[in-house]
Amino acid sequence: ENGVEPPMITVAVRDTGIGIPQEYLNTISEAFQQIDNSTTRSAEGTGLGLPLSQSLAELQGGRLWVESQEGVGSTFYVTIPLEPPPPSAAEIAEEEMSDTREFGTDFNNLVDEIKAERPLSRQKVILAIDDELGMINLYRRYLTKEGWQVIGLTNPEEAEEMVANHNPMMILLDINMPNRDGWQVLEKLKDNDQTYHIPVIVCSISTDTQRSYRLGATNHLVKPFVETDLIKAVRETEANLAS
Repeated sequence: ENGVEPPMITVAVRDTGIGIPQEYLNTISEAFQQIDNSTTRSAEGTGLGLPLSQSLAELQGGRLWVESQEGVGSTFYVTIPLEPPPPSAAEIAEEEMSDTREFGTDFNNLVDEIKAERPLSRQKVILAIDDELGMINLYRRYLTKEGWQVIGLTNPEEAEEMVANHNPMMILLDINMPNRDGWQVLEKLKDNDQTYHIPVIVCSISTDTQRSYRLGATNHLVKPFVETDLIKAVRETEANLAS
């Protein structure tokens, strides 16, 4: 699209399916939403495809929208910049921190000492452990606008290392993961003197809430849950830490 700053490109995908009723156009981009949410619906899926696509478009500085006529079909549009968006403040800070390593060990030790004297640096950092990258992106979409920084981890075997490196204020933890399930991760974190105090919110299709609380979880959200449920759980956990 010429004449637009920054230059954008638009991609349109059109189908001739059943179409989308007008009353659903404003809600289909919400996670886990489908026009037919009944257990007997003929179409499969989780209702995550469109919100994840929208999230990816927004992360690149673009947007996604739908035009549809019931009984005729739908057209899905996505616009993205021809050039990548400028780096975020977090990316700039990380690059500047990397540059300091060139000044030698003494300077790095000084930086570490300053960090140790500023425990507030861990505020607003959430570690999301889930083998589905789509869920981590969904957490980012929900929580970034609330002022949280979400760090994602898809390999649960690296959980302890990530916690040690980032010292998050809280952890979002999936249960059904390959190689090492969330129960093992939770038990390990709560058995460690360095990590037992970090609140863990279990986010899983598992309904075994009693096991979560018995192992030390702060809260348990059963998937699928809506955005307000997640934000409420995070805010309550933050409030409990501050009290």
